[in-house]
Amino acid sequence: MNVSLMALKSSAAEGVMVDAWWGLVEKQGPLKYNWEGYAELVKMCQEHALKLQVVMSFHHCGGNVGDSCSIPLPPWVLEEISKNPDLVYTDRSGRRNPEYITLGCDQLPLLKGRTPIQVYTDYMRSFKERFNDYLGNVIVVILLLCNF
Repeated sequence: MNVSLMALKSSAAEGVMVDAWWGLVEKQGPLKYNWEGYAELVKMCQEHALKLQVVMSFHHCGGNVGDSCSIPLPPWVLEEISKNPDLVYTDRSGRRNPEYITLGCDQLPLLKGRTPIQVYTDYMRSFKERFNDYLGNVIVVILLLCNF
C-alpha cells in the first residue's frame, strides 16, 4: 500500500478515496468498533501528504456487476434481519434485498434496542472520536451513502 500511495503522490494525485465499511468496522458486535486498518491508511496518507475522502458505507459490498470482493453487513445485523426480514427492502414480487436496511424502520429500535439512525450516528461518532486529529487536514471529505 505504501508503494502505491508513493506512486500516486509522484503522479500528482492529490488524494484517495476509501469506503469505511460498516460490516468491517462494527463486525464484532454492537458498539464494538475496530478502526485500526483505516487508521493505518490515514497515517500512510499523512506521511505521503495525500488527502483522504472517506465514504461511510452502510451497505453490503459484493454480488453486483464489477464487484471483486464481498463485505456483508455486520453479523449481528444479519442476525436481526434473519429474525425480522422486514428490516430489508422487499419488492412487489416479494423478493428481499439484504444489501441494506430499509428506510421504513429508521425510527424503530430493531437493532439490539437501537434504531438504524442511532446505529449510524454512533458509528459516525466513533469515527469522529478516532480520527478527530486528522479531520480537515488529512481527511478532507466525508460522504454518507444513503441507500434507497
